Amino acid sequence: MSLCKKSGSERAVKNGVVAGKQQYRCKDCGCNYREGDERTNEKVAAKKSLCLLFYAMAKGSHRMMGRILGIDHTLVSRWIRLFGESLPEPEVSGEIT
Repeated sequence: MSLCKKSGSERAVKNGVVAGKQQYRCKDCGCNYREGDERTNEKVAAKKSLCLLFYAMAKGSHRMMGRILGIDHTLVSRWIRLFGESLPEPEVSGEIT
């Protein structure tokens, strides 16, 4: 049996079949997940990296990136926001006048 994606617990019970794969419900947190649920694969990671590169170069809007890559523009916005939140806070040396 696989681990819960949210809590990492092994305490889970079968909870039906979705899209031909067994679904489980975690007894600790109540999260539903599928066995073999690989939401982050190489294609998604490549699209994410390309979005961040476009954004860093200031070469396009979120909607434009979504159209080019065939994904929703809100997903592009979420990826960029999460990446920005993971960066360390910039340190300012010296006093600002």
